[in-house]
Amino acid sequence: MMRVVKAGELFATFNFDGKDCADMGIYNITSGSVYVMNIEPTFSDNKLEVPAYDGKYYYGTQITGQQFQFTCFCHDLLSSEYDRMRSWLSPRKIGRLILSDQTYKYYLCKVVSISTLGAYPLTTIQTPQYSELGSTLEGEVVYTGTFTVTFETVGSAYGYGFSYYRDDLIYDARYKYGVDYHYDSGLLYRDMSPKLKWDINQNADKQPIPIYNPGSAATSPKYFLTHTGLTFPDHSFIQFNNAMTGSSTIIDLSNITGDIIIDTISQILEDDSGGIYYGRFQGTAMKIDPYRMVIELPETFVFNEMEHDWNENVTLYLHEKEDSYEVWIDPRLITVSAD
Repeated sequence: MMRVVKAGELFATFNFDGKDCADMGIYNITSGSVYVMNIEPTFSDNKLEVPAYDGKYYYGTQITGQQFQFTCFCHDLLSSEYDRMRSWLSPRKIGRLILSDQTYKYYLCKVVSISTLGAYPLTTIQTPQYSELGSTLEGEVVYTGTFTVTFETVGSAYGYGFSYYRDDLIYDARYKYGVDYHYDSGLLYRDMSPKLKWDINQNADKQPIPIYNPGSAATSPKYFLTHTGLTFPDHSFIQFNNAMTGSSTIIDLSNITGDIIIDTISQILEDDSGGIYYGRFQGTAMKIDPYRMVIELPETFVFNEMEHDWNENVTLYLHEKEDSYEVWIDPRLITVSAD
């Protein structure tokens, strides 16, 4: 059956478990031309009231999940299509939810509530596609009406990216996941990104490892330390110093053999045989700030000093230096921190 909305149409569609709702004959609609969009996940504050103390102690905020609610209109679903929709939105299913305005990432979700269907009593002979065939009421039943479905994240409240680099998103996303490329993904091009593999000498005193976070929330990294077949002796440690936050994490590697996964989220170590080690972390838990902490250089304000006159309206200047370029920022116009 012909559908009035195409897959991937902005705000009118969403993709769950590999299927676009438009291909199912279901569209996201709104009343009053307003779509409800999440600014932050659901959270709760941990507070404690103490006798003889005015007020409450605050000791952290717990991110508890994220919900996405869609008010849907189903359009002339045949009986078989109606059954397919019910299977697609099964409350036992966990799948990837992709929003039409953020097709560069996905959320792991399941259905947590679904309303009844307010359906109009129609048959195929009464629908616009078939009305010219006659005016009798004979025909197959079709389901047309509205319902509301709510998805909730499973595990992380935040989305997962499809790629590490903007290059991968350009070439792979459409073919692998059926989604379009968006420049606002926060990812860098491969040749602009810090490399993901570093060679560190034994007893190294210092090794800079630049990392960037393209997301909008702080995250914890996972490191893979290759030390094949060898056992770390007693009093073997590795220390991570976060230059952005001034914090430090010390990890005890003593008597662990082979490759090690350093999971800073769960604060555990795992060797290549699957052994788990607890209590090996000291100091401040590792966190990588989101991209909002990165200085962005807008391309529209970059000028070559040889081709343009300098003036106070130009904030960034591009200097040619042998085979490369460097950017000079006019401190009178933009205040830049040491970071």
